[in-house]
Amino acid sequence: MTLAQATTSPTVRALLKEQHCRAVVAANVRELAVFGKDEEVLAALAPLGAQIAGTVDLDAARDSWALGLLYDALVKALSRYRPLIPRFKRSGHSLVVASPREGENQEFALKRSQDLAPLRTAYESALTGNVPKLNFPFNEGVFLKLEQIEDRWWCGFEPYTFVDIPRPEQSEQAVQPESGSTENDALGMPFERRGGDPAGDWRRERWAPKYNKQWAAIIHAWATLLTSAKDGKVLAFGLEDGAGVDAVFTVSRFTGWSRPGHHHAYFDRTK
Repeated sequence: MTLAQATTSPTVRALLKEQHCRAVVAANVRELAVFGKDEEVLAALAPLGAQIAGTVDLDAARDSWALGLLYDALVKALSRYRPLIPRFKRSGHSLVVASPREGENQEFALKRSQDLAPLRTAYESALTGNVPKLNFPFNEGVFLKLEQIEDRWWCGFEPYTFVDIPRPEQSEQAVQPESGSTENDALGMPFERRGGDPAGDWRRERWAPKYNKQWAAIIHAWATLLTSAKDGKVLAFGLEDGAGVDAVFTVSRFTGWSRPGHHHAYFDRTK
């Protein structure tokens, strides 16, 4: 698409969110690469004078904006029709297990439970809940990466436990340090300004008993969940023909592995 005025990707995303328009975009001055329904995107971006201008070839290996667009679309596609919630962050995206909803459809709840059964067995514990004592909600999930290795594109994933830690809003006056007191003293700052992870100890204790056997089962369960799709393809939106450009990915069921970079006596062990 072309735009009547220069803009940025965050500005476009804000407009789309305001209009409840589901799309994945990457802006480059007055040009816009979009995955989504054309009619809805044009309506949402009317203030920017958006117009359809054909298609564009994506070269993720060369253009960072193209890699970002595909990364966003892949995370969206992997969450579709799965009991997973995408979390888009500048530091890296992730998928977390969706928590049960109060009053949700019984049929939907049963399907979610069945889809998550292998994952629950691998973790040997609940996939969602509240952190003891702190009562912060937690969800098991995976960090996702999209990277090219040996001329192949790989979707890397790393299991982690997401904890929704509330960050109290404070006024600008409240967080200003007093002159000559704690300005450069991290220990003297309020917890909200120092940062930190109040659920860190619980998180470490939760993962400490998981050794190779448990990790192998968890990785296998995640790989199975993420690649279970018809014809091995996942779509970001599932658009009808002619409605717009969808993001379609073919995901292999086989995980990658590498040989050790050097030999060690440990590899010759018999037990």
